[in-house]
Amino acid sequence: ERQRALEANNNLAAAQADALKDRFVSAEHILLAMLSDEGERDRVRASAVLRGVGLTKDLLLSALAELRGNQRVDTEEPE
Repeated sequence: ERQRALEANNNLAAAQADALKDRFVSAEHILLAMLSDEGERDRVRASAVLRGVGLTKDLLLSALAELRGNQRVDTEEPE
């Protein structure tokens, strides 16, 4: 069960990276995956915890836009 959930979240994170036009998956993509509707549907435990403290996908995307601007994750070790 845990392995399936981890694989599902990794796939969702890769999809989030693609949506943001990033070449590599990084921490923000993993968080976005956990907060996605699919993450909620797949019952990713961290999704419930993050939502429980008030974090939403929209709030995270807004913060990322402010922090990242036009920057993309195009190296394996982004800042």
